[in-house]
Amino acid sequence: MKIKNSIAIFLVFLSQVVSAQESKVNVSGKIIDKTSNEALSYVNVLLKKASDSSFVTGAISDEAGLFTLVDISPGDYELEASFLGFETLRQEIFVGSSSAFLNLGDISMTSSY
Repeated sequence: MKIKNSIAIFLVFLSQVVSAQESKVNVSGKIIDKTSNEALSYVNVLLKKASDSSFVTGAISDEAGLFTLVDISPGDYELEASFLGFETLRQEIFVGSSSAFLNLGDISMTSSY
């Protein structure tokens, strides 16, 4: 009887570990002008795999400069932000599985003029 209980507890624990590793994460942030600290609207935001730069997903920042990339698997990525009149920004990020949300905070872009 103890063996059956031990096996049942082990299987429940194992299923929790496996489901925790399969969790998806929402990555968000705010794009701002480095000089004026004002939000930048309609910035193209791309997420690429760090290993081979293949496209994963993308979004466009809203009027407040906010963006969200949904259902991202844990791993190493490169975030790329581009906007007319600004230098393209590339930033390496690590997405973990300990939280369902990852807020990158303010991301500053530099004017190209």
